[in-house]
This record gives sequence, structure tokens and C-alpha cells, in this order.
Amino acid sequence: MAQHGGWYSSATEPSEAHQSNPGSRALGVILVLIGILFFAREITGPNFWHWTWPLIIVAAGGLLFALMFAIGRGAGGLAIPGSIVTTTGLILLIQNTFGIWQTWAYAWALVVPTAVGVGIWLMGTWGGKPRRQEVGFRMTEIGLLIFLGFAAFFELVLNLSKFWDGTWGPTVIAVILIAIGAYVLTRRSEGTSWR
Repeated sequence: MAQHGGWYSSATEPSEAHQSNPGSRALGVILVLIGILFFAREITGPNFWHWTWPLIIVAAGGLLFALMFAIGRGAGGLAIPGSIVTTTGLILLIQNTFGIWQTWAYAWALVVPTAVGVGIWLMGTWGGKPRRQEVGFRMTEIGLLIFLGFAAFFELVLNLSKFWDGTWGPTVIAVILIAIGAYVLTRRSEGTSWR
């Protein structure tokens, strides 16, 4: 019985370890998704990568978040690079899709300090540290203000992306007005809650 018990425990340990490791599962999912992208490229041709390569950067950011959740509260610092990489990938995806690479003139503000602030906020939330949450929120707020200010200048004044030459003009104005209005509403409610 002892040998049988020893055999039984050693046989079940790898299975339990495999089931309790979310980091391995997250890595497996990401590898499967990348494999699907490679397979899709073989079917659709080389132009597929022209539209989808930023998704690999987004997936790398997602992997950092998966590792953070897998390791535990001690790995909260991974939220900062995870947020930076994911945000960069999403910006590149939009720029690549619409061919608006010139927006880096102000889109950088979404990476630093906005994405850094989001990462610090997530780190504070994951680790249960209100002070870091507050610092991260303030950095995010400042970053969004910088982004909106530069976007308004470069697009409304200089017409950097040539939105005014087509039908984009009213859309850009609408987006900027909605963003500023949402900020004003959020600012008031957040300002009262922090006090």
C-alpha cells in the first residue's frame, strides 16, 4: 500500500501542478494565437502581416500581465512594462491600419506618462497600495491632458494628419470634444472622491 500510495502521489503531482499554473496556460494561449497568425499568413499571403504585426506587440504586453497574475501580488511591478508594451502595440495597430504614423508627434503621451501611470495604478490595485493607485491615477490624468493638448494643436491648428482634407474633420472635432467633456465630468467626480 505504501508503494501504491507513493506511486499514486507522484503520478498526480505533475497533473495538479499543471492545472494550478495559470502562467503556463496563458503562454500556451499566446503561442496558439501566434501559430494561428502564421497559419493565416500562409493562406492569405504576405499582406496579412502588414495589417496584423502590431498584435504581436499587444500579445507580448498581455503575456506580462499574465505573468503578473500567475506569480502573485509580489509581481505587481510587471503591470508597468505590461501597460507600456500593450499601449504601444495598440497605438501601432491604429497607426498601421489607417496609415497615420505622423500622429507619433503627440501619441507618445499615451505611452509616457499615461501608460506608465496606468501601470502604477494597476500595480497599486493589485498590491493593495492606495498611495500608488493615487500616484498612478494622477500620472494617467496628466498624460491624457498632454495627449489631448498636443492632439488639438497638431490636428486642429496644423492639420498634421490632413484630416481636414477629407471627411475626417468633423469626426476629429467630435472625438476631441467628447474626450474633453468626459475628462471634465470625470475630473469633478474624482476630485470629490479623493478628498
